[in-house]
Amino acid sequence: MSLSKVIRGLSAQEFRPFEFDSFDHQEKIAKNDKKPVIEEAFQEDLQNSQAPGKSQVAGNVSDEIEEAFQKGKAEGLRESEESLNSAVKALGMALEEISQLRKTIIRNSSQDMLHLVLTIARQVLHCEVAVKPETILSSIERALSASISSDSYIVKVSPQDLELVIEKKPFFLARVTGLKNINFESDDTISRGGCRVESELGEVDATIETQLEEIRQYLLDSIMG
Repeated sequence: MSLSKVIRGLSAQEFRPFEFDSFDHQEKIAKNDKKPVIEEAFQEDLQNSQAPGKSQVAGNVSDEIEEAFQKGKAEGLRESEESLNSAVKALGMALEEISQLRKTIIRNSSQDMLHLVLTIARQVLHCEVAVKPETILSSIERALSASISSDSYIVKVSPQDLELVIEKKPFFLARVTGLKNINFESDDTISRGGCRVESELGEVDATIETQLEEIRQYLLDSIMG
């Protein structure tokens, strides 16, 4: 078997001469190849410049975060203010209740204390009157000094003091300037040691009960302030 191969010759019509490309032709091709790349890059830059950039997007996100923060802050302040107002109101109510409780305690304690003081004072007065019967004389003298000036008085005393004061009638007539007459009467409603002086111009109550009531009111006013 023959390995040789016969190459048939080309006809004049099929023959094409081989030509080398010139440098000008290569530059034209290179320019033509680069033109679409340059135009494509320009179009991409143009689109990027027209579309929102990353910095703009980041700015929008930052604004939203700031807005949400301010909104949350305002809501927190409002809730805190409401809580504070509630706490202040509750504290005010508690203080008012404490004040009322204090007044009640003081009032109750004061009443108990006054009752004790008056009980002691009453016992002391009665003991003093029993030991010193002449105490009635001092009571009548003070009552006459507090009375509106008059030339005549009626003095009501306890039945137990009547005899003593009648004996001292000259003493009172000499003691009170301008006094022309003084009469003494017995009154079962008046405790020993006290008296009630009456005249046409008024009355002075110097009974033991009235004196104790004045002491009670004075002490009560002092305590309550």
